[in-house]
Amino acid sequence: TAARQMQPDVNVTPPTPPPPMPSSGMAAAAAAVPAFAYPPLVVPAPPPEKIMSMAAKISIAIVGLLAVAFALAGPIPDLPNEAQVIGFKFGRLMAGILFPFIIAYPIAGRKKARNPNLFAGLFCGIGLFVLLANLAGSAGSLQPETTDQKLSRLMREAAGLQPVRKSLFGEPKIDAKMRVLFKDLVTVNKEYQQAVDKFDVSSTARLATPQSFADPDSVAGALQVLHSAYELDALQEQRMQKILDDFKHGFDDLSPSDREAMLNSFSAGLTQVMPARKRAISMEKAWIDAMDDVYGYAQAHHSVFNLVEGHLQIADNAVREEFNLRVRTLNARRTEFVQAKSAFDQMQGESYKRLGLSREQTGLHDKRATEPRAK
Repeated sequence: TAARQMQPDVNVTPPTPPPPMPSSGMAAAAAAVPAFAYPPLVVPAPPPEKIMSMAAKISIAIVGLLAVAFALAGPIPDLPNEAQVIGFKFGRLMAGILFPFIIAYPIAGRKKARNPNLFAGLFCGIGLFVLLANLAGSAGSLQPETTDQKLSRLMREAAGLQPVRKSLFGEPKIDAKMRVLFKDLVTVNKEYQQAVDKFDVSSTARLATPQSFADPDSVAGALQVLHSAYELDALQEQRMQKILDDFKHGFDDLSPSDREAMLNSFSAGLTQVMPARKRAISMEKAWIDAMDDVYGYAQAHHSVFNLVEGHLQIADNAVREEFNLRVRTLNARRTEFVQAKSAFDQMQGESYKRLGLSREQTGLHDKRATEPRAK
């Protein structure tokens, strides 16, 4: 008893048992919930790519083709050489394509402001404006050519005075053949002029003078020059006539009605010039024949011809009257030749002037002076 009294009276509380373990489902749920919750990360979808519509692409293609067609086939001013023509066409093409691009690209073509359809609209609108402005400025050139304007252009092209006009749609057959015709005529003119330039006509100044009648042998060379000059003129006429005949036969493949209409239109411009040329050649031949006749008569009656102090004296009255008759005939033939030649030269000059050309541009220049008059 004493021993139990010596021990303290201590109430010992038993330890609290651990809480029951949660079920496996609740444990999984608790583990799944974090201490701090964040919203899920959402990645924004990229904006839809801007694509040029098919209509916009077609519009750009059409405007580009129109710009190319106008640059190549549009009216071109008269320029001195082919290099300047090419430069003019290239500049016009750049104005129709590069200028619209320079304006449209900063607004709707660069990366930060990319809008393909707006770019197409600006490009097409500006391109059409430039094209219409060029068309308006060339309105006069787009008018149909008159006959004289076309002939002038073809002649200048044939003579190498301006580049040949080219068209995307080709040119009429008559135009191409007319250019070839004019080119052949210019070539013949140049060859004729070169031959004329080789003539020394200074000796013909002695023809139809008292001294030459008194001594016909002294002007034999001058008479030969006169004949050679006529032969050259006659040859020129033959060559030109052949060129014209070949030109007409170049349309034998046309229907009879079309060929007749074309030839009638072509011949209308030659109804005055060609007869005038033929008359001048004919009068030249008559004048030279009269010159031969006078000198032939003087040679046959040389024994009664005397030169006294620069004057011709013929002792035989009958011979003198016959000789004077021949001299009057010679002067009449000369006058007819001079008038015919003057009429032809004037008509030819007016034709060249109407076409905006000069004799030099067609291969001719100074006129030959072989028109002595008997005194």
